[in-house]
Amino acid sequence: MSFRTIPTIIMQTWKNNDIPDHWKESISSIKSKMPKWRHVLMTDEDNRNFISEHFPDFLEYYDKFPHNIQRADAIRPCWLYVHGGIYMDLDLVVQKNLEELLVNSGAHFVASGNISHTITNSFMASEPGNPIWLEYIEQMKLAPPFWAMGKHMRVMTTTGPLCLTRVINESTQSHTILPNKLLMPCSVCNISRCDTTKSYIKPIKGQSWNDWTSHTLNLCMCKWRELLLILALFLLLLISYVLVPQL
Repeated sequence: MSFRTIPTIIMQTWKNNDIPDHWKESISSIKSKMPKWRHVLMTDEDNRNFISEHFPDFLEYYDKFPHNIQRADAIRPCWLYVHGGIYMDLDLVVQKNLEELLVNSGAHFVASGNISHTITNSFMASEPGNPIWLEYIEQMKLAPPFWAMGKHMRVMTTTGPLCLTRVINESTQSHTILPNKLLMPCSVCNISRCDTTKSYIKPIKGQSWNDWTSHTLNLCMCKWRELLLILALFLLLLISYVLVPQL
């Protein structure tokens, strides 16, 4: 199957039609680098209407999500199941035409640049009617695991990359995992200095849904060596404080 079986549509979503200036580059890059593809922007209102029309049994779950980012996650597999094409986040800019990457059968995913053995849901593609999207939607109906504390982990495990990764690991549907060096060469730890000259897309300012739990987890992930050193020094000082009076 060639990329022609994937409809030439790229969908993105935002809360309304007033796109922040720093993300307008994403839309203009699509129109410039992929002129034969139709761009669709779905608003929050569009998304709910779409779920109501095509997935009425899912609407109750959709409405009950406590965070809007979960609804923004949820529309992605729903749209791709009905229409196919590409979904990509607004904080991604196309640098090269993506068609030559979409050559295998089944859905296409990208390995995360942040967490090893994890699949990002910021870029996904397929033909319409792919059953893996129904599996993703069913997974979104489940409660978060007990250990998912705080907004960040609840989003990640219920609708985000950890949820998607679980679906892919359990699915029997054929799919392609594209290497992150082609599409996601940067992580939150090096986004300001990573080399994107050879990648098909590059990241720009994003993480609009992040809260303090996100920033704390990112700090731990990016600065774990420094944090371990600080902890070791603290324990050393504590031991010294406890033992010195006894000498």
